[in-house]
Amino acid sequence: MESTRKRWRLCVAKITNLVEGHDYYIRVFAQNEAGLSEQSAEIRPPVRARLPFEPPLPPSSFHLVNVSDGSVQLAWRPPKFDCGSPITNYLIESCKSGCSNWIACAEVGSTENMTDVKGLETGEYFFFRIFAVNEAGCSKKSVELGEAILCKAPQSLFIITT
Repeated sequence: MESTRKRWRLCVAKITNLVEGHDYYIRVFAQNEAGLSEQSAEIRPPVRARLPFEPPLPPSSFHLVNVSDGSVQLAWRPPKFDCGSPITNYLIESCKSGCSNWIACAEVGSTENMTDVKGLETGEYFFFRIFAVNEAGCSKKSVELGEAILCKAPQSLFIITT
């Protein structure tokens, strides 16, 4: 056997039971019939355990469909990219005008693209935003409606002719 000849072989290993967000130092050993090699140098920098995908991009085309007494109907389109994990659901939040506290007001499945948000105070203005959710979590950014929506009963127009 030639002593100057080197043989390289790509090996892939899956390391399990890591805690997401923790850093790990990794060393590699080789093993053959002759036994175990000396350890390699540590792989630097340390490897941070994370999911193999990211939270999705936010939904698009978020808009108001209808307003009625105590509720609004909202619609959207799915995100352009799910970042490697299918969308599991959508989270809609509301914020009463003049407040800074956003609260979850609706959660719908991944196949939905419209929902009714009920239980709103009639006569009050509300802001709305939506997040897409996958296994990695909520989209980092939300999509907000451009202006506050007045929650009111629809106005009817009656024309009286004589």
